[in-house]
Amino acid sequence: KIKAKTTAVLKNVINRSELVLTLTEESPEEEIDYITYTTEEDNGNALTSFQRQYLAEPSASALFVACCNNGQILPNRTFESYRYAVDNEERTGNRDVVFGQPLHFDRLQRCLDSQVGLGFKNAQLKFYRSTESQANAYAAPVSMICETLEETQENKKVALQIECTAGLQQIILYKSMSKVLKK
Repeated sequence: KIKAKTTAVLKNVINRSELVLTLTEESPEEEIDYITYTTEEDNGNALTSFQRQYLAEPSASALFVACCNNGQILPNRTFESYRYAVDNEERTGNRDVVFGQPLHFDRLQRCLDSQVGLGFKNAQLKFYRSTESQANAYAAPVSMICETLEETQENKKVALQIECTAGLQQIILYKSMSKVLKK
């Protein structure tokens, strides 16, 4: 009889890092495009049915909503479903997006792959915690809402509705936008 050890923990330790600057004869690019984020925090007040409207900047191209426990930034407060609208226009096809169902995976993949370029890499919707035993390493759920936004001339009004039987606590909105740094 063979018995596996499931309490082992693997850890990566970085002992040192260096930043090396080099002078070259090449001229720098005239413009540098980069992605930046603005954040907004809100309190769910333990509501099981949450509705609120937020403003998103004109250049915001993606919205990430993290449902967290109070005082945390890890989005592991599970929710059942959500809907959202931009400028009073329903964006979820007049239906709920249920956590962990095919439509939810589709929305995550569309936002992460196409819009932001981060890639959708974990369909388990679980965080890996290297400090836990092997059996518990994937016990923490990822409770993120990831949606695309269109760039506009004016601020966008984003209405968000979240159903959470456990009661929402802390909500963090990350709005992704492109910026250009000119020489």
